[in-house]
Amino acid sequence: MNVHALSTLILVWASTLPSNVYAQMTYACPSAGSTTLPISPADGVITIRLPRVSPSNGLCLLTRQNASTGGERVTASRSYAGRDWERSPGEFAKTGSGLVVDCTQGSALECDVTLPALKSGFEYILESHTYDISEEAESARFLEQATFGATRETIDAMTSSSNDFASWVEDQLALPVGSHREFYRSRTNPKYEFPYKVGATGPRPCELHSRWRRYAISSLDGLSNRKTGWYKHLTVELKNGKYLWKVDGHFRTVTTTFPIGHDLWGTERPLVLGHRYRIMHKQGQSWIADCVGCPVSVKSSSGDETHIEIKLDNPEVSVAGIEGNANILPFSVVDLPVFKSKDLPTIENADDYPLFSDYVKPFENALLNTTALEGSNQCDGLPTFRKPFPLDGSNSPPGYFPTVFGRSADGIVFAYDPHLKFYENTVDNPLIDGGGQLVLDTYDVDEVAGKPVLCQNVERSFLNEDGCKLSFQPNVCSPRETPNEVIEITEANLNGINALKGRKLYALTGLPFTDDVDTSGRSYLKSPCVTSTSRWVRKPDDAVCANTANLG
Repeated sequence: MNVHALSTLILVWASTLPSNVYAQMTYACPSAGSTTLPISPADGVITIRLPRVSPSNGLCLLTRQNASTGGERVTASRSYAGRDWERSPGEFAKTGSGLVVDCTQGSALECDVTLPALKSGFEYILESHTYDISEEAESARFLEQATFGATRETIDAMTSSSNDFASWVEDQLALPVGSHREFYRSRTNPKYEFPYKVGATGPRPCELHSRWRRYAISSLDGLSNRKTGWYKHLTVELKNGKYLWKVDGHFRTVTTTFPIGHDLWGTERPLVLGHRYRIMHKQGQSWIADCVGCPVSVKSSSGDETHIEIKLDNPEVSVAGIEGNANILPFSVVDLPVFKSKDLPTIENADDYPLFSDYVKPFENALLNTTALEGSNQCDGLPTFRKPFPLDGSNSPPGYFPTVFGRSADGIVFAYDPHLKFYENTVDNPLIDGGGQLVLDTYDVDEVAGKPVLCQNVERSFLNEDGCKLSFQPNVCSPRETPNEVIEITEANLNGINALKGRKLYALTGLPFTDDVDTSGRSYLKSPCVTSTSRWVRKPDDAVCANTANLG
């Protein structure tokens, strides 16, 4: 952009004329090549009349400055591109500044500007500018304002239309409605541990697309993500000549060397064995801990020397010599496919993040890319990772998740790394249970840690009614409601309901599930599988009534 100061008009004050005279006097902004035009001076507050700037690329400024040096400049008012005069942002835009702009007294092309009195040694000046901008720059500026960012392709397309902005806007309005939030959410997969209103952990250890890491301490350990105000704590214990690293009292890894860190001045600081150190959260930098050898900061909650912040190298996950000890490792190590194979590929490598290569190391994160483990019994008994375990005792957090370990077929040990999973829940394809299963999975977690997930649907409106679907899911929920749990009608459950409610509840047996016919072969009692008048409702996924248990 080329900006040119065309000329300057100076307003100075004396005491010869009353201020109300100037409301009838019109002054034009100086033009190119003109000389400075003095205005008859006056003391105190005055009002002058100014025309709007007519050129589409013109700008006129009314500015206060030091009369001797030309410095200490503050713009008071402005008119540009044919617009009315207005107060400029800053000092003169404040209430009580004394500057008044009134565009109702003169002609439609003029405004009265009342100027506040000046301090000694200051003056007002009028100055004009103009600018030239290329068609390409103008296109880029428009697209920066109207889109999420201009690209070379969009700029070229706009300039090829001679910057027909009006037609571009009309074309955009004719396009299908898009969702920036939907685009973002379908492409993000953050670490996620304790459930909250918006969601809970997605794939569990044996499920497709579960995530695994090789570093013992996660960036989530430095966050108070329990939504309870509790932080996580690290302790290191010596057992049988090995050093056990634990978070909130639960095993993370084992090392053979004494844990030594460094303080902020580089001095070596050995950890005190058995001492609780709070894992610190570095604002905006928690993610730098997510690699083997990357810095993890800890600090004791006591007031002694251990209160010093200590940086440790994040150790590698290991279960050497620990397997078989249920007191330390309560769950069996999951058998994973060969690392770097198509079933367990490496992800989040340094090549994908060149600007963060110091903290994103190669071959330290894996993705389970097979459903083979879902049919096995390896993960039987593992936690759901949607409802934390309670912790009792003094100075303990209200809940935790244990660490589950896995070993690839080529011998590499991993820790399960819980992440958030996003389900498609769009206007055209709403989540069929409204998020009801997540609500049930996390219903009472606020008594332990985290917050229950809310139903992820909304009331019908003109924006979504065309995509509304009727759900037959037993766990479906409505906005601001909790879905009902499905209770199977068994003798044990009936006895429990009777005992709880103090009233009898009966179940009917022997109801026919096939057509009954009379002697002439005519059906007089139809099966609920073939009639719409039955009091039985067939589940949608049992198309041929193959399972009578699906009638209920």
